Amino acid sequence: MNYKKNLIVLSILSAATSAYANTSPELPLTKRDPLTFQQWHLQNTGQTGFSKSAGTVGQDLNVDFADRMGIKGRGITVSVIDTGVEISHPDLADNVVPGSRNLIDGSDYPLDNHGHGTSVAGLIAAVEGNNIGGRGVAPYANLVGFNYLDEQSMASWMVSHGLSEDFRALDRFTDPRVFNQSYGSTPASPRNGDLSKILPLNLKKL
Repeated sequence: MNYKKNLIVLSILSAATSAYANTSPELPLTKRDPLTFQQWHLQNTGQTGFSKSAGTVGQDLNVDFADRMGIKGRGITVSVIDTGVEISHPDLADNVVPGSRNLIDGSDYPLDNHGHGTSVAGLIAAVEGNNIGGRGVAPYANLVGFNYLDEQSMASWMVSHGLSEDFRALDRFTDPRVFNQSYGSTPASPRNGDLSKILPLNLKKL
């Protein structure tokens, strides 16, 4: 019995040691695509990322260990709520699942006239190993998209966040579990720092 226990312990230690040994920043991410070597957020080796300056080695998302453990988003659906998503894009199409919605015309193709949402979708889950472009942080995740920024209503907000027409409960295996919103707003700044130009807030003293 002790022999079996020792054998199990040694096997676990060996596997763990091998896994950690493979996380050296000098080793490339697996299944590289043509532009993966420039994706500094995945693995920063000091590359320029097609800019005029180089990055800082090691300042990235530290995904190399997860990458080698095969933790790449499999079974997770991400909803990209943005300018839309070009769901037929060759580096996204294999990860797109039913559920996308064009919030303007009601079709299932969330037309992206800006490109931002499609870019975000690629950062999240562009397919890896297909010899096209780069790869996503979670290249096996599922994707659905919504062009919410073209139709900003409460109804559109609810639909893009999972509300179905029959008000059914969300299915954790098929419905989105991650909702990505890569946008914001900038409030008007007071001129010359004069706070009196801003309407007073109705704050009450405690």
